Amino acid sequence: MDFTVRRTSRLHVFLFAAGIAGATACGSGSSSSASTSTSQSIGSTGGSVTLAGGPSLQIPAGALAATTTITVQESGQSGSGGGKIYDFGPTGTTFSQPVTVQMPVPAGVTVPTIYWTQAGSTTQFDPLPTTVSGSTASAQVNHFSLGYVGSAPAAATPTFSPAAGTFTTAQSVTLSSTTPSASIYYTTDGTTPTTSSTLYSAPVSVAVTTTLKAIAIAAGLSPSAVGSATYTINLPQAATPTFSPAAGTFTTALSVTL
Repeated sequence: MDFTVRRTSRLHVFLFAAGIAGATACGSGSSSSASTSTSQSIGSTGGSVTLAGGPSLQIPAGALAATTTITVQESGQSGSGGGKIYDFGPTGTTFSQPVTVQMPVPAGVTVPTIYWTQAGSTTQFDPLPTTVSGSTASAQVNHFSLGYVGSAPAAATPTFSPAAGTFTTAQSVTLSSTTPSASIYYTTDGTTPTTSSTLYSAPVSVAVTTTLKAIAIAAGLSPSAVGSATYTINLPQAATPTFSPAAGTFTTALSVTL
């Protein structure tokens, strides 16, 4: 999706409406719709810009070399699994010192993380190191672009070795995740694991048909998807005993050998 095209289109509409109304908003403290856009002139001494009900920027002294009209506005789009995408501009503005962006955490977002587009991109969002206080997520940025709050990337789903299958002997199953320092929780009864389930610390012995399920948990990440593997254990049966003499009708007592 090309957000650049959307911003250009909205700008044309704004200018057209401004021409009809015969009004122009500019300079320090100016704003368009209070709920969707705000602008503030910030100089080399720093300052802050806040969109009512939305994000705010804390710009330290020396971050900007010259006075710049900073704009924060809704893009009209939503992030993947997150909240509203906001447009911070002028796009491409860079800072000699990090600028703090604070954004409200949308309902339903787990492990809130601020996603920010790469310099010059309107589609490639990357997660930023994020701190959360109450319902506000904060991160530091060094350029303006698009941003939103969404759930942190998930830990890697656990894998099982050997893989699920049918076996004629008991198995010792190793669980692992490619996420460094992840803790793995598992169940052996087919139920969905949680952090209250058994913490994996050693290979799991499977002697009867069993469905293993596991999740990975890691700091700063959302819980992984549930990994599942079913092990069907068909142990070979002992040979059926035979009788000598074979069954029959006899007129004397017998000694039967098995």
